[in-house]
Amino acid sequence: MLKLKEVSGLPSLKDSKLIYGKEKLNISVSGAMVMEALDIEDWGSPRQILMTSNFAFKDETSETIIHFFKKAKEIGISAFIFKKNRLVSEIPEYFISNCKMFGFPLFEVKKDITYESIINDILKLINNRNTLLLQSYYDNHQQFIQLMMNQSGTIKILETLSTLIGVPVSLVEKANAKVIGTKERYNLFEFKNAAESMYREFNSLEYEQRSVNYPNIKTQENNKLLSFTIPNLGYEQYQLIIHGADYRFSDMDFMA
Repeated sequence: MLKLKEVSGLPSLKDSKLIYGKEKLNISVSGAMVMEALDIEDWGSPRQILMTSNFAFKDETSETIIHFFKKAKEIGISAFIFKKNRLVSEIPEYFISNCKMFGFPLFEVKKDITYESIINDILKLINNRNTLLLQSYYDNHQQFIQLMMNQSGTIKILETLSTLIGVPVSLVEKANAKVIGTKERYNLFEFKNAAESMYREFNSLEYEQRSVNYPNIKTQENNKLLSFTIPNLGYEQYQLIIHGADYRFSDMDFMA
């Protein structure tokens, strides 16, 4: 996923000033748009960067403005870019305080920077990422097709997946409580908490995250796993277990 830190280094934003949110630059970004009104529940989308010159906030009450920022937080807006103009030479204090209150990174750009240049830079970066993601899908698909054609065993398939994502993986046959995996010491695990249901928006992937204890491992690091139920046409029930879920998995990892 595109991160706010990468966006801040784009040509149109390289001379921007970060007013607030230095510690929040790892936030994901899906795009940018210019604000025209405060009815954000009608047009806002998760991970957007919103750009404004204060026009949408003109003559609005403090209650209306706070309501807007609250809704922006609920929707999942990533950050704000404030553009100065001939009528607004400084970012209003209420705008800065609300960004701090609700945890939104805030950038300031000069009036000669156009909204169009910012949007184009972000879209170009996103398109490049999507191209890389599609190439990753093609490469992974070819590897697994080759495994199928060679009639490779289950452990070989698991080893290929483990190499692609960089962590150990296991397969659980629930009926017989049988576990095989790429690292035997990870095949024995004890759940420490209730399952937390997770979801990936872009690939409609549903899974569970669990904290676990590994009795065969002395150092209990990365003691979280992801559990995926594998669809099948028979009566058997299988789960794919991804260990080391304390790591940050990319969309390319989830695609694999």
